[in-house]
Parts: sequence; C-alpha cells; structure tokens
Amino acid sequence: MAAQQLVILGGTGFVGSHLVPRLAADGHRIVLLSRNREQHRELGVLPGVSVRSANVYDDDTLRRHLVGADAVINLVGILNPSGPNTFQRTHVELTRRLIAACHASGVPRLHQMSSLKAGQGLSQYLKTRGEAEVLTKASGLDWTIYQPSVIFGAGDGLVSRFAALLRRMPVLPLARAKARMAPTFVGDVAEAIARCVGSDKLGRRRSFELYGPEVLTLGEI
Repeated sequence: MAAQQLVILGGTGFVGSHLVPRLAADGHRIVLLSRNREQHRELGVLPGVSVRSANVYDDDTLRRHLVGADAVINLVGILNPSGPNTFQRTHVELTRRLIAACHASGVPRLHQMSSLKAGQGLSQYLKTRGEAEVLTKASGLDWTIYQPSVIFGAGDGLVSRFAALLRRMPVLPLARAKARMAPTFVGDVAEAIARCVGSDKLGRRRSFELYGPEVLTLGEI
C-alpha cells in the first residue's frame, strides 16, 4: 500500500514513542498532535514527522488538523484520572469528538487503542474503554480496534517502575500479587498497528487482542 498521511493523537506517549519511528520507516507522513510540541521536538527530526501543538478537545482545532489525512490513530488513554482528565472525558468524549471530526474532514479510517477486556468488570477504566469501542464500531468509519494486555518495554509503567523501586528497596510490597496477566511487548504492539495501517484490507472493522505468550502473576513479573 502507498504511504499515507496519518494524524496521531497520543503519539508522544509510551506506545507512540515506539510506533511513530516504525511508521516513519514505512514512509508514511505523520502529524503528531501534542499539548506542547516543544517538549517532544526529538520526534520531529524523524523523516516525514511533524509535531504540532493542539488542543485535541477543541472541535475546530481537531477538524483543521485532520483535513487531508488518510487515517487517524488514537492512542490517548489514562490509567489514573487527574483533575479534568477523567476516564469519561479522555476515553469516551474524546473518541466522540474524533469521530465527528473524521466525518467533517473526510477522514475514512480510525485506528483506536483500547484494552483487553474493555467493557468488562467494574473498573471505570475498562468501562469507558468499552464505551469508546461502542462509539467506534457505530461510527460508520473503517475502524480497527487494538486491545492490548499490559504492555512492557523500555520506559513502561510496570516493569521499569518496579525495577527502579527494587533498586532502592530490599522488599517490595505488592497489592494483588497473584493477579494473572499475559504481558505484551511494546514493539509487538507497534508492529501490529503498523501492519494494519499499511494494508488496504487487514484489520478493517476488526478488533485485535494483543497479548504475550506467557501468563504470569504480578509477583512473578
């Protein structure tokens, strides 16, 4: 498939920092929308990558930056709410705004980051991820949804954080040490998204569960 014009929301985060170079290597032209482009100038040196300061919660701004794009990738997500950044606003309201902006700007395809078991259980994180999936599937766009398990890799919020704590503490107390998960490598997540982006048909109106080959407890990790 020919190189595309892509707009990425949340592309300066953990997954984005691995995905953007992978997409750039495929020759795609990429616009990263960030709250502060000056904090992420290193990404702007990649070939074909432009970092723009933008408030993605402003409808006019969002529509303006989406004009001419072939697809949008939404990587925005939070694990813990902070101030105005609630699960509802970040996962659901932003997805609703993004879908409307895609229609207004003529963008046909949306790649949506979600989570394994989205919509299941009682946590607000999974509940709002599930609500965003419902919006995406009903959008009328060519959508692809990615449902990763816990993602690990350099700079992650799990293994790297525990490693730093263990360097300072002889014993690390864990809540839910027996919780089981199948962690997935960030490079594999980036590869899965890149393959779907680069294909005319792969992933269109499909959801992909992304998890690793081993099931481990948190204590084992």
